[in-house]
Amino acid sequence: MRLRNLFAFASLLLLPVSCTSPSEEDISYSLKSTSEHIHYMWNPKWSGDETNHYHVCFSCKERYDVTPHTFDELGICTECFHCDFPDEEFESIEEIEFNTMIQKAGIKDEKMVFRFGGFSRHWITIENSINISNFYICKYSDGFATLLDKNEEINASYLQKGGDYLLYIIPTETGNVSFSLKNNGPHEYDEIGNCSCGIYAGKKIEGSGMIETTADEKAYFYAETNPNATIVNSFRYSLGDVSYEHMGYLYCYFDGRRILRTKEIAGTVNVSKLGTYYFSLSYDIEAVISVSIIFNQL
Repeated sequence: MRLRNLFAFASLLLLPVSCTSPSEEDISYSLKSTSEHIHYMWNPKWSGDETNHYHVCFSCKERYDVTPHTFDELGICTECFHCDFPDEEFESIEEIEFNTMIQKAGIKDEKMVFRFGGFSRHWITIENSINISNFYICKYSDGFATLLDKNEEINASYLQKGGDYLLYIIPTETGNVSFSLKNNGPHEYDEIGNCSCGIYAGKKIEGSGMIETTADEKAYFYAETNPNATIVNSFRYSLGDVSYEHMGYLYCYFDGRRILRTKEIAGTVNVSKLGTYYFSLSYDIEAVISVSIIFNQL
C-alpha cells in the first residue's frame, strides 16, 4: 500500500504545469482561473520591443497577442505608440534645454527630433512656437521610445518619471522653425491649457451620483477604487439624460495623465492601477446629469 501511494504521489509531481493563453472571450483582462494556472490579470497596457507589442500576464509574465508594430507615416505604432527610433544613436541627437529659444531650419511635415532630460511629475509646454503643427513627447530608455502624448489639440505634456525624453516637432512649412520648451515645475492636478486636472473641487462619485453642468465651465468629478482592493482591470462609465447636441468631451485623468477623451456616453476603459480617477465633462447648457462609475476590482 505504501509503495502504491508513493507511485501516485510521484505521478502527480510529473503532471505538466502550463500557463494557458486566454480564449477570445477572455480578452476582457479579468481574473482567469484554470486547473493548470491562475491568470491574475492580463495587463491591458501594451508592452513591447523593437519588433512587436504584446500583453503580459501579471502572474507568470507570459506574453499574449504578440503582434508586429504597425508604424504610421511619423514612425509611431498605431497600436502601442512605440516610436520607430531614428537611425542615429541617442547621444548624437541634439540636446535642448528648458526655457531656451530654439531656431532651426525644417521641412514641411518631416519630423525633427531633439532630446532633453525630464523631471519626475513635471508639466512641460511648448512656448513661442512658429511653423509647428504639433509635437510628440516620447520617454526613452535603452533604445526603446514610448509615446506619452500626441499633442494635436493640447499644448502640454506630463512627465511622470525623470530620465531621458525625445521631442518630435512637425513643421507646417519649409523654413525656419522656432519654439521653446518650458518646464512649468512640479504639479499634481493643476489646470494647464486644456489638460483638465483641477479636479479637487469636483464631486466624488461613489458608484453613481448626479452632477450639475453650466454653459461656460466644465463639470468636475472623481471616483476612487476600493481601498481594500488589490487588483483593478477596468471601469465602466455611463452618463444619463445627456444630449449629443450639447455634449463636448468627457476626459479622465490618472496620476496627472490623460487616459480617456471621448464623446461616447457609456463605455469601458481598461486600467491597471488602484487609486483616484479624475473626470471632466464639457456640456454647453445648464443641466443635471446622472453619472455612474463602476470599477471591476478584486
